[in-house]
Amino acid sequence: MKKTLLQSQCSLYKTYQDRNGNWRFSTEPHLVNFSSVLTAPAQTDLVSQIRSEPYKSEKQQQLKKQLYGITPSAIQVGGRGEKYVVAHSGFMAFDIDGIGGDMQRIFDLVKQIPYTTYCARSASGNGIWGLFPISDKTKHPQHFDAMKLAFEELGIAIDSAPRNVASLRFFAYDENAYFNETANVFDKIFEPVKTPKTKLKSNESSSRKGEAKELINYFNSNVSEDVIDTILTNYGFTLHHRKGDHIYYTRPDKTTAAGLSVDYHTGRRTLYAFSSNTPGIEHFKPEASGGWSASPVTILLQYECGGKDWKRAFDIMKSI
Repeated sequence: MKKTLLQSQCSLYKTYQDRNGNWRFSTEPHLVNFSSVLTAPAQTDLVSQIRSEPYKSEKQQQLKKQLYGITPSAIQVGGRGEKYVVAHSGFMAFDIDGIGGDMQRIFDLVKQIPYTTYCARSASGNGIWGLFPISDKTKHPQHFDAMKLAFEELGIAIDSAPRNVASLRFFAYDENAYFNETANVFDKIFEPVKTPKTKLKSNESSSRKGEAKELINYFNSNVSEDVIDTILTNYGFTLHHRKGDHIYYTRPDKTTAAGLSVDYHTGRRTLYAFSSNTPGIEHFKPEASGGWSASPVTILLQYECGGKDWKRAFDIMKSI
């Protein structure tokens, strides 16, 4: 018999302050029951403080960094990111952001979906997140794409981040959360039909290439250091220390005691690799002075999008 939500497990990542006073997620996951994280009050004073601040204000964003994180779809061992996933929880998350004054209507609408087994306010109090049980753990992305289309039919846009099975989210206890332990199992999948490519006319091709280049340039010039940090740490890099405009990380499968691997310069928005053992180094640009460099879009594509999923990369760039 399939386990219900409260009988199932996921990974929990606690937070800590580094030597510079910055809040970071631990890279050591804790195996927890959903029952213990969804029904037991935790960090309630912090959540109240976050929700009292203006939505997406700098103060609110800083406070959110103290919250614990969970990977609702994944059980992970030894770190964070897809390479550390050892099992699927059997549940898939949805995240609806920026609802504001429409909160109650959307909340009531989502509760009526027969696949919704859990629904609660997000950490900011201005959005909703929840879970669907899924039928095939090996087809998480296809289930997610089908769920995204289903929400769109209801006039609701959901965040694309949970399409990644290892996606980590801030967790905030909600005493008014909705539970349905007998929710229907979501068995719908979406796989686009592959059709022969039609050669574009030159003016159409130029236009599309121009739009893509403009988006890439904007992302490279404006992406925040928090987004880069999330991409790197989700992949398995470990923050070593920060000094001025430099944020130093140790690559996956290497201890921080063994030294540094990469340096992200927040002013230049460039990642420099010192070691040829850095994952994806073949896609970095060799520097005449030694080492290799990568732009934010290269970081995104290699460490968040499997090195080739440009569609997902563009979706993320558009959402930043």
